[in-house]
Order: sequence, then structure tokens, then C-alpha cells
Amino acid sequence: MLIVLAIMVILCSSIFYFSNSKLNRLTVLKTMDEVELLIRMAQMTAIEEQKAIVMDVYDNTKLVIRYYVGAEVIDTMQLPEGMEFHVSTPNPRLHFRVNGNLQSFGSMAFYYEEEMYGYKINIGKGRLTRDD
Repeated sequence: MLIVLAIMVILCSSIFYFSNSKLNRLTVLKTMDEVELLIRMAQMTAIEEQKAIVMDVYDNTKLVIRYYVGAEVIDTMQLPEGMEFHVSTPNPRLHFRVNGNLQSFGSMAFYYEEEMYGYKINIGKGRLTRDD
């Protein structure tokens, strides 16, 4: 009976360990998809309204999409606890021109539990490509 119980404990703990790491990865990928949609929404807003749009990152955990001229906020997003978002560009924000092209170039990275998940930003094309 003790041997069966020991085997059950080992199986349950290994299942918990692997499912927890899978859940963490799914959280990161879901958040990355939400941020990508938020950025694409900002790009479309810049094109449709013919106004420059910027995305600022506050404390590496909060994203704010707003009009470049004026302080009107379009949308905000708070990242899940334990996740950070870093933008590495010459200008520390994403800036969409009125034609939807990015003024910035460089990379964006998500950090979650000491793992990095990244994007690349291609200048002038307004494209985001994911590094998986």
C-alpha cells in the first residue's frame, strides 16, 4: 500500500510541475498576443484617424496607447504579475506615423520568470515579427 501511495505522489507531483510550466508559457503567449493586438489597433487608429499614435511603457509593466499630440489616452494594458515588457529602440516608445509606419525600430521583449520572449520591429513597414 505504501509503495502504491509513493508512486501516486511522484506521479501527481510530476504532473503538477509540468502543467504549471505549461500554464506559465500559455500566460506569456496569451499576453504577447494581446499586446500585439493592442499595437496593431494603435497602427490602424493612426491610419484611420490620420493622427500619430504612441505607445509608452511605464515601469515595464503598463502599456499606454495615446495620441502623439494631446494627452488623450486610447487604451491601456496592465501586464500580469511577474511579467515585464522592455522596448529597445533609439526612441523609448513605439511611434506610429499617420500612414501606419513605425518611426521607431529595434526590438521588444517580454520577461517572465527569467525567460525572455521577443519581437523584432522592422522600420518603415509597420510590421512586427515574433521570435519564437
